[in-house]
Amino acid sequence: MKTLLIFALGLAAGVFGYRLYLQRTPAPPPTPTSTREVEAAAPPQTKTVEPTPLKEKVARVAHDVGERSRELARETQTAVGDKLRDWKLAPEDLREDLKRGGAIVRTKARQAGADLSDARIVAVVKAKYVLDRELSARGLDVDVKAGEVTLRGEVASEALIGHAIAIALDTDGVVSVVSRLTVAAR
Repeated sequence: MKTLLIFALGLAAGVFGYRLYLQRTPAPPPTPTSTREVEAAAPPQTKTVEPTPLKEKVARVAHDVGERSRELARETQTAVGDKLRDWKLAPEDLREDLKRGGAIVRTKARQAGADLSDARIVAVVKAKYVLDRELSARGLDVDVKAGEVTLRGEVASEALIGHAIAIALDTDGVVSVVSRLTVAAR
């Protein structure tokens, strides 16, 4: 997830730089004052303008960035899919948990040195939800006590419950996640 966040920030910076480059306008040439100057300043009619080498390089870099972003998106999707299976967060697993009771609990092994303050964990998890296109961070409440995350709110589908739990579990310092998320009525 860190790699995806860093990549997204780099991509945004690259797009911003590319747009700035395209918007940059050269200084206008001096205005000719005599007829001779006007004739000399007129561009030849038969000459075609070739793209500048810099524009070609920028276009090539933009293409490479697009290819790399698609590759990273595929890798991230595969990694998230693997975690959803490992943590039993597939929609079928969640349906069974929801039938048995309201809470879904998943725990992961504590890592050495991974203790973070509860407030920092809340901030990181909420930031991940804000950056996620599928989840609405406004509809989700995140509480943390001693590394145990409790999620409350409504999501659009059972699959998004698993997605929200996986994002929380994939955060440093999180020991377990208790989900009290519900599927919004349509």
